[in-house]
Amino acid sequence: MEQIDKLKCFFEEPNKWYHLREYARINKISPSTAMIYLNEFYIKKLLKKKREHNLSLYKSEDESEDFKDLKI
Repeated sequence: MEQIDKLKCFFEEPNKWYHLREYARINKISPSTAMIYLNEFYIKKLLKKKREHNLSLYKSEDESEDFKDLKI
């Protein structure tokens, strides 16, 4: 259940790319904690990751069966 709460913003707006600090602000956690969560979700293939300039951006992995299962 806690994992679903951490991914809530990605369920609500699956096509939006979130910056690390934006994700941290939405979830009211520190940026270092946010980085741990986002990397964990990326490794589990729940999120896509891209680098733009010097920013890491994350978005939901729509095609992932695990992500779809959590969303339901």
